Amino acid sequence: IIGITYAIVEHFKVAKLPQSYCIWNAVRHKDEIVYIKEKEKFLLFCATYICKGKGAELCVEAFGLSNLASKGYKLLMIGQQSDTDIINRINEISVKYDLDNSIEFLGFCDDVGSYMAKASAFIMSSDCEGMGRVTIEAMFYGCPVIGRATGGTAEIITHNETGFLFTNVNECAELMVKTCTSDNTAIIKNAHDFVKKNFTVEC
Repeated sequence: IIGITYAIVEHFKVAKLPQSYCIWNAVRHKDEIVYIKEKEKFLLFCATYICKGKGAELCVEAFGLSNLASKGYKLLMIGQQSDTDIINRINEISVKYDLDNSIEFLGFCDDVGSYMAKASAFIMSSDCEGMGRVTIEAMFYGCPVIGRATGGTAEIITHNETGFLFTNVNECAELMVKTCTSDNTAIIKNAHDFVKKNFTVEC
């Protein structure tokens, strides 16, 4: 029995079985590390589908609370809009915080890395991500990750060392501001070291 995170092994209550293992996924080659120091004024949300459980509403609410839109920041949302109820809820939150011109839906995207490399932060707001491959991809591309402290996300990110963890929408908003107004060089370097040791094809 192989789980791709310890969180999954624990979830299925097989951790104590002698034939149970955890093997983290290989995500990128070691020479695919990217670092662009000068970030652009946008935060990134990415999922295959913008649907229930991925935390898109929380991400938008936190962005509204952060007031970063008034400072010229945008929230870019990558993913297929498969859940009408979620999209309607996002639109309601957008109206509430006057974010109409500050949120862009990019739909499905083949080249997520080019956005990750330039983003001020990547937001992993899923309710309980099993692993979160995109979280690790963001680390490879030198993008600070703000992740919900659940599931595989909490296993991968060490708060204030390889990224940032939040437990509620207010904390997420505060971390958005912190990430956009701080020098995150040390966080990015730590994240690079972490993924090189644990998530490269070579290791």
